[in-house]
Amino acid sequence: MKKTNGFHYHLACLIILLAVFAASCATNAHLKIGKVSEVGKYGDAITDITQSDFEAKGFTIGDIVKIKLNNTELNAPYSSSYQDVDVSMPIVMPSNGYITIAINSGDFVKTYDAAKETQVSFEIAQKAGYLIETNNKSVETKMTNKREDYESDETFANFRRIISGEIKANRLYRSSSPLDHRLGRYLYADDLSRRVGIKTVLNLSDSESETKSYPYYYSSHYSATNSMALSTTTDFRSGDFNQKLGRGLRFLAMSETPWLICSKEGKERTGFVCMILSALCGANADELIADYMKTYENLYGVTKDSARYDSIAKQTIHKQIMFFSKTGTIDDARKCNLAEAAANYLKENAGLNDTNIKVIHNRLCR
Repeated sequence: MKKTNGFHYHLACLIILLAVFAASCATNAHLKIGKVSEVGKYGDAITDITQSDFEAKGFTIGDIVKIKLNNTELNAPYSSSYQDVDVSMPIVMPSNGYITIAINSGDFVKTYDAAKETQVSFEIAQKAGYLIETNNKSVETKMTNKREDYESDETFANFRRIISGEIKANRLYRSSSPLDHRLGRYLYADDLSRRVGIKTVLNLSDSESETKSYPYYYSSHYSATNSMALSTTTDFRSGDFNQKLGRGLRFLAMSETPWLICSKEGKERTGFVCMILSALCGANADELIADYMKTYENLYGVTKDSARYDSIAKQTIHKQIMFFSKTGTIDDARKCNLAEAAANYLKENAGLNDTNIKVIHNRLCR
């Protein structure tokens, strides 16, 4: 009898050990360790982990992932693009076949000191924990680089005139890049710029040397304009972005209209600068929202009065308006003097003075 009890005891111990071992294996099956192999242009941490290896470990779009690096732990969703998370929030995403950690409109590398060679590990914190949010917010798959998928040249190039507030006709335009051939829109954006007679271009995405490296540059309308290339970060809260913003706006103040504000897709950075200029010229919050969201209608087919439209607006332009106006809600922003708030923002953050602001306003509104 004692032998039987001893056998059962040892068997129970063995079962427990096997269970612990299995749990450990299950955990390790969802653990992936790598290092930061490259720092992206906008502060993304590009790892040496391929998307295929990552997903072979069980990670799928919509999971919430625990990230460990430099004695820091944080959770972030695994999703397909920056727009799948709110502004200033981290995201794990595939980029050119490798796993990348980024911040929407932010600099992950500076924020978390994730320099090259920094070891980083990933494990699943919650399986499919962000899947509903991903499905609600994701728009990247709707965009193509084929002209035939869009109803007009303007829609395809995300090119349009801004007429909000007191801005006069034929003064201010925005678009995707008229030079960057990688998205296939550049010829359309440049031709539309030529057609409307753009005289001055503020290029937010490229450096001066990058503009001249594009194959089309020397035959473009862009090359015949008065232009400035700033190569800004996507983090509009950063000192670097605002220093360059001030430099760019002082350049515009001395330059002839019509102006074109452009970036790679003409979306986030272009949207922020055009929002500030429009607010300075008397646009209300709803006009700012409508113009910003027009990009999502153009490029991604997001329709007004849809849940996705509202979700994207809340995580992007609503937060940007509240940021520069120093308000707590979008309803508070609707009640405040946005022209005054924009002027104060430019003086406090971009180093502009009252004369600069008056000249910019007059060029656009008189």
